[in-house]
Formats: sequence, C-alpha cells, structure tokens
Amino acid sequence: MAHNKNKGYIALATVVILTGILVAITATLSLGMITDLLSYRSVIDSEKIFSSVDSCVEEALLRIRSDASYNGGLILLPTITCQVQQVKLRNRINLTIYNTTGLYIRQVLVILDHTNSGISIVGRREY
Repeated sequence: MAHNKNKGYIALATVVILTGILVAITATLSLGMITDLLSYRSVIDSEKIFSSVDSCVEEALLRIRSDASYNGGLILLPTITCQVQQVKLRNRINLTIYNTTGLYIRQVLVILDHTNSGISIVGRREY
C-alpha cells in the first residue's frame, strides 16, 4: 500500500514541475512578444514625428518665400509644434527645425540658397 502512495506523490510532483516549466516558457514568450510590440510602436511613433517635421519644413519654406522678414519661431500645426531657428549668411539661409511635442525629437537642418531668382534647397541633414 505504501508503494502505491509514493506513485501518487511522484505523479503529482511531475505534474507540478511540468506545469511550472510550461508557465515559465509561456511567460518568457509573452514578455518577448510584448517587448517586440513596444519596439514596433516606438518605430511607428518615430516615423510619425519624422513626417510631421517634414510638414514643418514645408511650412517654414512657405513662410520664407512669402515674407522676406521671417526669421524663425514656433510653427503650430494640427499634429505637431516645431521650433524654427534661422541663420542668414550672405545668400545662404540655414534652417534648423525640430519638434517640441512628444517623446521623440527629430531635428532637420535645411540649407537654402537665396538669390534674386528665388530660394532653392542646397542641402538637408536629418538628426
């Protein structure tokens, strides 16, 4: 009778150990999936900010073309707020534009040539 009693404890211990292993594997896989989803979300949010900063670049160019005295400042758009810093060096205009909203900061340097015939983009650098 004692021999059958030990078999029950061994079977119960085996079930408990296997259940613990399965729970550990499941928790590890779930944690990995959550980390991947958060990373994916981070990339998506960063790309949204990047495209929004592009909108600020276009807005700054529009303001420069329409107002010769424009020298930077805040740009308020529906999805983002950007800060524009402008430095003029003879016929060159350096615009530094960065977002001031959200967790991710994107910065763009746009170099413009300003001549009698108009304004043209000479270079662009993203940070």
